This record gives sequence, structure tokens and C-alpha cells, in this order.
Amino acid sequence: MGTDLLTQNQVWKDELRHLRELVATLERQGYTNLDAFKLHWDHQLYKVLEYQYILGLLDMNNKLPDIHVKLVLRQRELCYSPPEEEIRELFFSQLRRFIERPCNFRALSEHSTALFQSMVTSNRHHFGPLYVRAAELFDKLEDFKRIWLPWIALGCVDLEQLCGIHLNEAADWDRNFRACKQFSQQLAKLQTTEESIDCIVINVLPLRTDIEYLSRRYWEALATSLRASILNDVSAVQEFLQNALQFLQNVPMDEGSISESGMKYEKIMSELPQISSTLELVRAKDACLAGWCKERVTALAAIMLQWEQLQPLLENHAVILQRQVDIIKTQAHTQLQNLRNEAEKFLLRWESTIAELEANESASLELFKERRAHWQQLQAKKQQLLDECHKFNMEFPEDALAPFAAIDAQLERQSLQWQVYDQFLSELQPILQEEWAIYRRRPYVLNEFIARWEGSVHASIDLPSKRIRLQVERLQAALPILQQLQSDAISERHWAIIFQLLHRASSRPLHAIQLQDLLEDLDALLAAAPEIASIVRQAASEQIVRQALVELDQWSVTAQLKLIERMDANGQAVCLIKDYQEVLNKIGDNQSLLQSAKSSAAFDSFSDQAGLWESRLNTLDVLLTSLSHSQRRWVYLEPVFGAGTLQQEHALFKRIDKDFRYVMREIQMDPRVTSLLKINNISTIVNALETQLARCQQNLMSYITDKRNSFPRFYFLGDDDLLELLGQASKDAEIIKRHIRKLFPGCHSLGIEQAPNGSHYRILAVHSAEGDELRLSQAVDMTGDIEHWLNQLVSVLQETLRAQIYECYNNTSGASDYLSAQLLSQYASQVLATARALHFTRQTEKAIGSMALAKLLQQLKAEMSHLAAMKQRSAGGSLQWLKLSALLLDLVHYVGVVEQLQQHNVMSPTDWHWLSQLRYYMGSSSNSSNSSNSRQEAGDVRQVWVRMVYAEFEYAYEFLGHANKLVHTRLTHKCYLTLTQAMHMGLGGNPFGPAGTGKTECVKALGGMLGRLVLVFNCDENVDTESMSLILTGLARCGAWGCFDEFNRLQEATLSSISMLIQPIQSALKDKAQSVQIGERQVQLNHHCGIFVTLNPAGGEYGGRQKLPGNIQALFRPIVMQQPEPGEIARVMLFVEGFAAAADIAARIVELFDLCGKMLSAQRHYDWGLRELKTVLLVCGEGLRAQLAGMPAAGPLNEHSNAIHSPAAIGNDEMRIVVHCLRSSTMSKLAQQDVERFEMLLLNVFPEIGASVMPLTPLHQALAAAFGPLALRANDKQIEKALQLHEQLQKRMGVVLVGPPGCGKSSILSLLRQALTATTGTQLRVHTISPKSMNRVQLLGRLDPDTRQWLDGVLTHTAVLVNQEPSHVHSWIVCDGSIDPEWIEALNSVLDDNK
Repeated sequence: MGTDLLTQNQVWKDELRHLRELVATLERQGYTNLDAFKLHWDHQLYKVLEYQYILGLLDMNNKLPDIHVKLVLRQRELCYSPPEEEIRELFFSQLRRFIERPCNFRALSEHSTALFQSMVTSNRHHFGPLYVRAAELFDKLEDFKRIWLPWIALGCVDLEQLCGIHLNEAADWDRNFRACKQFSQQLAKLQTTEESIDCIVINVLPLRTDIEYLSRRYWEALATSLRASILNDVSAVQEFLQNALQFLQNVPMDEGSISESGMKYEKIMSELPQISSTLELVRAKDACLAGWCKERVTALAAIMLQWEQLQPLLENHAVILQRQVDIIKTQAHTQLQNLRNEAEKFLLRWESTIAELEANESASLELFKERRAHWQQLQAKKQQLLDECHKFNMEFPEDALAPFAAIDAQLERQSLQWQVYDQFLSELQPILQEEWAIYRRRPYVLNEFIARWEGSVHASIDLPSKRIRLQVERLQAALPILQQLQSDAISERHWAIIFQLLHRASSRPLHAIQLQDLLEDLDALLAAAPEIASIVRQAASEQIVRQALVELDQWSVTAQLKLIERMDANGQAVCLIKDYQEVLNKIGDNQSLLQSAKSSAAFDSFSDQAGLWESRLNTLDVLLTSLSHSQRRWVYLEPVFGAGTLQQEHALFKRIDKDFRYVMREIQMDPRVTSLLKINNISTIVNALETQLARCQQNLMSYITDKRNSFPRFYFLGDDDLLELLGQASKDAEIIKRHIRKLFPGCHSLGIEQAPNGSHYRILAVHSAEGDELRLSQAVDMTGDIEHWLNQLVSVLQETLRAQIYECYNNTSGASDYLSAQLLSQYASQVLATARALHFTRQTEKAIGSMALAKLLQQLKAEMSHLAAMKQRSAGGSLQWLKLSALLLDLVHYVGVVEQLQQHNVMSPTDWHWLSQLRYYMGSSSNSSNSSNSRQEAGDVRQVWVRMVYAEFEYAYEFLGHANKLVHTRLTHKCYLTLTQAMHMGLGGNPFGPAGTGKTECVKALGGMLGRLVLVFNCDENVDTESMSLILTGLARCGAWGCFDEFNRLQEATLSSISMLIQPIQSALKDKAQSVQIGERQVQLNHHCGIFVTLNPAGGEYGGRQKLPGNIQALFRPIVMQQPEPGEIARVMLFVEGFAAAADIAARIVELFDLCGKMLSAQRHYDWGLRELKTVLLVCGEGLRAQLAGMPAAGPLNEHSNAIHSPAAIGNDEMRIVVHCLRSSTMSKLAQQDVERFEMLLLNVFPEIGASVMPLTPLHQALAAAFGPLALRANDKQIEKALQLHEQLQKRMGVVLVGPPGCGKSSILSLLRQALTATTGTQLRVHTISPKSMNRVQLLGRLDPDTRQWLDGVLTHTAVLVNQEPSHVHSWIVCDGSIDPEWIEALNSVLDDNK
């Protein structure tokens, strides 16, 4: 029990080892069941160990092994070594080892470890006091360190600096010497070298050593500072004594030295008391130094000796000074009398000088200036004498100084007039000495001088003023001559002639000529004025020619052709010249410059050089003009011939290409313009290039024309696209896929596969943009010439459509439930619509004959219900949904036709009300005997014919895809009727009226119902007769309809010439001729072709329009397109979209738009017409589809989404959708004053709905949070506008933010961008452009006429960058600033939502 765990650790180990050996012995002797025995002894050991463990915990600080540390002074601070952190770590590591001792204790049994580990837990209540005592231990360490702080205070300061600040007198040093001695004695009394604090032993011996060193340093610092102070004081006293003794030994002899000696004497006497006190301090300090350090300052004895000699010398010096002052006063009286005599002599000389100036006009003022300077010297001597006498308190009587004042007054009075003349000459002289090169650039200096002096002396009558006026007049007479001589054209040769005229012996270099060289002899200058004027005119003439030639020389050195690299068909880089016109313009300017120089009188001396330049410029003009034409043709032809097109001309082009590349290589090596003349045989090469390239281009044009004649639809392709097709389409299927929409507008893509043998591709099907597929009846092999298999594709397409329409017509009956999902997927939309039209014609004529129209009407309505139900079950926007929508539109029209027939009691198929309808028939033509296109074979029974009154048209079987259908109204019916009858009479159609009335749409819709290819051409001022001739040729050959939109924007002369092209086509159509003469071309005529023009009214709000000439009006039947029927259109569209209450809702929407147009303010961006109405109706359909699909539309629809099937409830739900869509589509464009009016109108038209509050959406919350990062103040109106902007961006590609400057348009954009980034997490990039800051070319780009390369503008370059962004990056292109028609019209097709 008495064995200590810490100090007797080895005893514990030995006893445990002995116990283990005893147990092992017993086990070897056969005692196996010893577990209880071991456990007993483990408990006994536990008791002993716990007793010692608790004793150790209670007195741990004394039980632990000693920790030895040192207390040292380092860097003026008292600290322990090792540092206190290491002492803590060592102490606590020993403490932790002791605390953890039971955990590592292993007794006799195998499970003893867990037993002893519990000892730590059971005694943990001792740990708290243990760590408290540890903290007290370290507090004691800190207290012990603080005990020694007073001993090291001297080590914490700079002793030398401290002595210099606080020790000044001997008593200070004496007191500090005593303190230092006492400090050393106290330190010697300290005998301890170690101090123990519990288990920590502190060694203070190193600290005592440091303190002793500090004591010694303190003593040395006191002694050193005392010596330095004594030496400094001795040096100051010694310097004073040396200066004073040296001064007192010199005797002053003159007044200057006496005055200086007096001031020094006074200074010495003022410093004497301070030096005396300093000397007493030095003696006291020396005694202190001798008393404590046993040493003295040796220089002090010599200083005391000099101090004793100083006092007698000071007393003797005052007597010497007084004697010298008396001598100086006597000398001053003599000097004053001498000055008076000299002044009297000066007065006589001055009077003589004035008299000479007045008598002689050419006299100089130099003597006058010398006399005044002499008088100034006399006055200075007098003043100096007076100042010296004043120092000695000496004053002269007034009569002695009176002559000086009298002479000075007379001098000033007489010289005042001549000083003005002197000032005149003084100001003139710097002007005359100015270099001519400087004066000619600022002649105003002399002009201002003359004007100033002329004004200052014009009223004076004294002699100097008269002389000034005379010289000013002479200078004024010379000014015109000086002005002529300022010409830049005067050379040194001309100056030599001028100096000869001025009678100068020799001329001076131009840089050395001064103004006084010309004005030195004014009489000669004035006399030579006519000759000088002639010389200046001659020099100016020479300068014109010289400058022209110098400018040409400079241009020849600096002017270079701008080059650009272009990749040829083989991927090789070829340098081409760009901006030919810029160089040609400069050559033309140089030629004009040379011609103007020829008219100069001095041209003869430069005629040879000018003639050489004239020849060069003429040659360069011809060469560059020809090379420009050649380059344009080469750029156009090289890709064509490089791709292998037109092999028969390939050898010729190869020779041309070699010469062209040779010229361009030479230009690239030396791109200077004039270096073009150095190329060998350049004129012959360029002329040959132009001739041969023109021949190649002519051959190519003939080739292209042949191809277009072989396949007429090529007329509607550009040359580049056509050549790409001709060269690559058969080899690369992607080429034909890219261009197929231009040849077949209804085809969006082709179903192409590779032939089984892999030698070529073949076309199996065509697809519309909506995914509608038409499988061809036979595959079209893409082999051979492209025009042949394209013609085959047209024939196969037409045959496939004919067969499928015939098949669909025969396989269906037209009953109300005949249509199934299988039929919808089997046939294309065009096939279904045509077959249904055939059935309707058959059913109606049968019903008329049997007087069963009411039954037919019932059947049609049942069919409508059946299709509407199918449509409701279909996915919104799917292909089946689109097909059903198109069929429903037709069925609504058929119902209207039957109702009209019933209303007029139609009893016969020949009744006008039936004849005036568009009717479809299967089989032969009614006038087949007269038709040149009739068929006699059995295949005629499959032909569809369309009739309207007595006009009959063969269905053209053009694949139209899923064409957008118009709602049939009375206006569209009249338009169709007029157009068909006009074509029947061999005329064209001319729908005209304001925008938004459906002119172009009616032509396109009628063409689609007749199976025709309809092409719309937008006319502007740049359309000429030649381009119109090509278009008409293509229309005539391929049988397409051409609709020329805004036809009256063409020039009147162009319109008249175009009428000469259209008239033969219409005559040939009327006469059913096989060919027609268009311009100079004899063209094969397809009788399916048609020509239509649409136009807006001339004048009014449609600028740039004009009335059609009479000769072209006679070719077209006019159709006035008045305001369409919005109510009927809205009703039908809403019904097709699936609205049950379509009629009521349509009437209300139309009423709302009508009221808005009348009651809201007139804003230029408001549109309450058919286009906006159609947009709203389509948005309403999307809202309804979203609700039906279980995806509630945004806004107040969510709270009314319960399944209520009563008609009133359904109507209210639909109205709620419509009101929401009206708000979202309209509110954003309303001006502030119109918002409340619109809400009032909306509540009046839809009173059942009432006002609704938009719920807070995540975007709304993100907008509210976006104000902070943008440093903006939250504003509910801006949040509302940002939400409206977001809704419009979801519906349209282009949105306009309208408002005055500073109203927050850019802020709304920034808010929405910040909010969308926060909510969606997508990256949104904004590209801001100011279109008004640049011209149209810079904004949109241009085609370089020389290189035929497209150069992107700012907007097009930005669009390319945006198009290359990955799908997760959204981009906004912001055109900031006011809208200008000059650039916004170019974006019409880009921003058009009606695609």
C-alpha cells in the first residue's frame, strides 16, 4: 500500500512480474482452474492501485518528476526557456500519462483490463481540482516572473538615449551614479540560483548574469554621456573665445568695417553671460567626472586661461571704435562736395544733348540714354554716402543736398517726351529682329504695334510724336508688300531676285532672313512693289504644280492595295484585292489634280514629269477596272469549275486561273498600287483575263439556263445554291435536304436511304414541317443529272397524291363516323382534306336532288361532334390534333354552305348558290373535249377537278404539307369567286386594301385548295424588269402561282415594262397555247400557272405606293378587300380550338376589341385588327389545352379547376381562360392612362368573371429579391412590367419596349434577367446594340462586290454568336434606342411570328 506509483514505478513492475511468475508456476504444476484466484488478486491489486492513484491525484504537483527551466532575458523581454507553451505541454503530458496509467495496467487475469479501466471513470471527480491546481501552478510561474521585472527594467530601454534626454547638470549625473552603485550592491545580496515551485525547478543564474551586465552598461552609459556633455560644452566655449579674440585683435579703418565691427561687438556682449554660465557648468561636470570616474578633461585649463584674457580686450575695443568714427565723418563732408561739382558738370552736358536731339531728325537716342544712365550712377553714389553717414548718426544740411533735387527735376521734365519715342523704338526693335519664317505665321504682331502707336500719338504735337507718326505711316505703306511676301510658294530663288530689287549686295538663306532685312530700306521696298507682286504670282503658279507632283510621288510610295485571303475550292489560300472602288476613286482624284495643275501658267517647266504621271494614272485606271471585273468573275466561277462543273470549259478556265493567280502573287509580294505597272506584260494578261472570264461566265450562264429550262423550279434558286445543287446533290444527300424547301415549299425534309448496292441514294418519302409523311408510290433514285430525277420526283409526288386521294375517296363514305385514328395516321392532311371535299360535293348534290339538305346538315354536325371529341382526346399540338383542326375548319365551312343552301331553298345543282361554291369532282373534265390537257386513258378517272361557277381547274397535286387554312367568310368567298372567274377569262387577280385584310392569305389559300404551288414575292424599289422576267419565266414553265405582294411599290417605268411581260402569258393561258414569248425567250407554258398582285392603297399612311398604270390595270381583276368578319373568324377559330361556348366568347372578344379601338387613346403601336385578334385566339387555345391536359395555365385558373360539367360552369371556365389570356396579351402594350379603361371594358364585356388577383409565383418573388443586387428601390409597377415582358417573350420572338427616355425600360430588362438567372439557374447573356449609332451596312453587313464574301455587321455577327451558344445558354439581343424604318424593315422576316 505504501509503494508510490510515480517514484517507485520499478517496484510495481517487479512485484507484478513476481506475481505472474507464481501464477505461471501454479499453472505448470497442474492447477488449471485459477480464474477465480486470478480475479481475487486482480481485485486486491485494484484496491492498492486505486489507493496510490487517488494519492497521486490529490498531490499531483509534488508527485510528478521535476521539470527544469531557466528564466532568461531575450530581446528586452523576460521569458522562460523552454517557452511556457512547452512547459505546459510537458506538464500536462506527464499528467495525462499518470491519469491513463490504469487504462494500460494489466494484472493477472485476461479480463483485467476492463476492470482497471473503470478506475479512471470512478475517480473522475478528482480531475477538476487537479486541473485547478495545475492552473494555480502556472499562475505562480507568472508571479515569479513578475518579481524579477524591476531588475531588468534597465534592459528594456536605450540607456544612451535615456541619458541624453534626462541628464543635463552635474547633479543629475551624481544622483544616477549613486543609484547605479546601490543597484549593484542589492544585486550582490541575492544568493539564490534556483527556485522550486511544486514540480518545476527554475534556474535564475542566467538572469543574474544578464542583470549584472545591465548594471555595468548603466555605469558605462553614465560615464560616457558625462564625458560627451563636457566635451560639447567645452567645444562651444572654445569656439566663442576663438572668434571673440580674433575680432578684438583687428582694428577697423573705414566706415564699412567700423559698422560691421560695432555689430559684432554687440553680438559678443549679448552672448557673454550665456558663455559664462556654460563655463561654470563645465567645471561642475568635470568635478563630478573626477569624483566618480577618477579622470578630468585636459582642455578645460587652456579655456580658463583664454577666458581671463578676454575681458581687458573688450574694454579697450570700445575706445578704438569711437576714434575711427570721428575720422570717417570728416571724410564724408569732402565726398559730398565732390559729388556736387560732378552734378553741375553733368547738367551742362545734358542741356547740350537735348539741343542736339531737337535740331537733328536723324540723331540717335543712344547719347540720350547714356546721359540718363550717368545721372542714375551719380544718384546712386549720393544715396550710398547718405546711408553710410546715417549709420553713424551723421546728418547733412538741406542746402548741401538741394542742387541734386533741382537737377533731377529738370532732367525728368526734359526727358519725359523723348522717353515715349525711346519706348516706340524699343518695342519696334524685337519685331524687326524676328525671323521671317516666324513673322509670316503671325503678322498680327506688327499690325497690332502699328495700330496701338497710331492711336496713342495721333493727338500729340510735340517733336517725338511727329517722328513716331512718320515712321508708323511708312510701316503701314509696307504692310501690303509684306502680306504678299508671306506666300508659301516663294523659294530661295525668288528671294534672291527680291534682294536684288532692294539693292542688297548678297541674299541670305531663307532660314536667316529677318524682318528688318526687308524694312531696312523702306523707300527701296516701296519702289519695288510691282516687281515683287509679279514674283509672288509666278511663285504661286509654280507651287500649285509642284504640290500636285509631290502629292502624286507621296501617293505612289504609300498607296497600297488592300488584300484579303480566300480559300479556293481545293482549300488553298488565294489573296484577293478588296475595296477596288476606293483605289479607283483615288486614281480619279489624282487625275483631276493633274488636270487642274495643267491650267497653271508655270506648267511648262513641269510638263515632262506631269506627262509621265498622266500616262501612269491612265494605265492604272484601265488595269484596275479590268482586274476588278476579272476578280469578280473569277470568284464566282472558281468554285463552280473547282467542283467539276462544266467539264468542257475546264481546260480554258485552268489557263485563266493560272494567269490570275500569277497576278495576285505578284501583287501580294509588292502591294503598292504603282507596282502593278512593273509586272511583266500586265496589260496583255489583264485584257486576256477579262475576255476569257467573260466567255467562261457566258458559257456558265448558258449552262445554268439549260438546267433551269430542264427543271423550271431552278428559276427560284439563286445561282450559288443552284450550282451547289448541280455539283454536289447526287454525291451528298445533305445538300438536297438543305435546299428541298426552296424547291418544294411543302416539303421540310426527305426520307432518303442508300441503295442496297451502296452506289447511290434514293428518296422514299417526303415530310412536312409538322411531321406529316407522304410515302412515295415508287422510290426515286438520285442518279444521273439532278434535273432528271427532280422531275421524276415531281411526277412521283403528283402520282402518289393522285393515287392516295383516289384511294382515300373510295375507301371512305363521308359518313359522320367514317374517320378513325388509323385513317388519320395513314393519309396526309392534304389527302384527307381533298377526299372530304370530294365527298361533300357528292353528298350535297345528292341531297339537293333528293331534297335532303336537312339530313345532310344533321350528318355534318354529327361529324363535327365526332371530330371534336377525337381532337379533345388528342395531345395538343400533335400531328393528329393538327389534322383534326384542319378537317374541323372545312366542316364548319360545309355546314355554313348547307345552311345557306337551305336558306335559299336550292332545288337544283345548277342553282347559283351552289354553282358559286368551290366544288370538287373526281373523273373527267366537264369540257374534256375542249381541254388540251385531258386524258383519254383509264387514268382520267382519278383526276380531281375543281369548279366554281363555270370556271374549271385541274387539281395540280402539289404536296403542300400541312398548310395553314383560312376561316371561310363571305369576304374570302367573294375573293375566291372573283379570282377563279378572272383566271377563267385569262386574267390575273388583284386583291387590294389595307394591311391585315387577308389579301395574300386568300391567294395562298385558293392555291392550296387547287393543289397549286404558290410563291409570294415581296416587291420593293430594287426589283427590275430583268429579275421579274426570270421569275415569270419560272412561273410559266413550272405551273406555279406567283403572288407579287405590295406590287405598287415598284417604279412606274418598271410597272409599265412588266405589263409587257405579263400580257403575253395571260393571252397564252386564255388561248391555251403551248408556249409563250417572255421578253426575248420562247418559253414552254404550263397552264397551271397564275399571276396575282396585291397592293395597299396609294397615299395616306402607306408611303412609297403609287397607282397602277392603266395598261397593267387591264390585266388584273380588282378585288376590294374590306374589313374581314372578325366575329365569324373568332367563332370558328375558338370552336376549332375546343371552346364549347365559342359563339358567345367570340362575340364578346370582338366587342372588346371594337370598344378598345374607340375608347382607348390613339397610340401608334396599338393594333385592334385581325392580326392581334388572331394572336389572342391562338393564345386562348393554348390556355384551354393546358387546362385540359392537366397542366393549369398560369394565373387565376388554378382556383377554379374543379371538374364541374354544367354548361354554365364550362362557359365560365372558358371565359376565365379567355380573360386571363386577354390580360396577358394586351396589358403589356397599354399606355398608363389606358390600363384602367381596359380593365373597365373587360369587366363590362365579361361581367361573370370579375377582377382576379394574380397569385405570387416564384418568378414574382425572384423579381422582388432582384432589386437588392441591382441597387434599385423595390417598385411594384416595375415587377408587373417585368412579368408582362416575360409573358410576351414566351409568345413572341421579338418584343418592343416602348416608352420615353428615363422611364425604366433598361431597368426592367435587368430585373427580369436577374430574376430568371436566380429562378431557373440558366445562364442568360445580353448583347446590347445601338442601331442608330451606325449605318445600315455596319449594322446588318454587306456583300463585298470584289471578293463576293459576306462581311457580317454588328447585328448579324451577334446573331451568329448567339446561334453558336449551347442549349443551356439563353441570349437576348437588345437593340437600344429609337426605331428607324431603315433598319427595322430588314428584320420583318426574322420577327414574324406567323411562320
